[in-house]
Amino acid sequence: MTKHLKIRIRNKDKTHPLNVTGIKVAKPIHETHKLKRPSPAEETQVEIENDFSLSERKTWQELYQEGRELSHQGVYSEALIRFQMANQILSTSLDIPNHIGMTYFHLKKYDEAEETFRSLYDKFPDSMQVLDNLITTVQIRGEEFEENGHCECAMISYKEHGRLLVERMDIMESVIALQNEEKSQYESAMKSYEEQNKSLVEKIDATKS
Repeated sequence: MTKHLKIRIRNKDKTHPLNVTGIKVAKPIHETHKLKRPSPAEETQVEIENDFSLSERKTWQELYQEGRELSHQGVYSEALIRFQMANQILSTSLDIPNHIGMTYFHLKKYDEAEETFRSLYDKFPDSMQVLDNLITTVQIRGEEFEENGHCECAMISYKEHGRLLVERMDIMESVIALQNEEKSQYESAMKSYEEQNKSLVEKIDATKS
């Protein structure tokens, strides 16, 4: 299971956890506002091609583990290449692209991180961890827009951040409601069991007397 990571980001001295879950979300903000940035695949294609021989002699597990170790060491560019190569070998994983998104986040490439998390959230709409990563990234992108004077983009980013928070709250309320229903069913089953057990004890006592 993926270990949850926490990173500290400049945001009024608050700590944003990157807790690496079905809702359709809007297109990436940089697409709707025509802010051209290279896609994650374009960004690292040259590096991946240069190191592709590495993936030919290593398994995705080895590449993934190397990526995690490099990430823990703060060598995010190298970690990103390992995660990208592992993802080429195993494209059905949730953890690998989630680490790709987190690595982009550590590199402060927030638009690439958002694109990665949105794509992953479309693929795994039940992952609260991915949704949390997306929420954090959208918020930081809004702050970045604001700092750079792009107030309209910042406003839209913050609005999207709020929308995602509301969706997360709705999901949590549904989970709590389901848990309460399951708890009620469990309590009802236990009560029935206790009544049956009491009845059996009374019958056994009656046969002894």
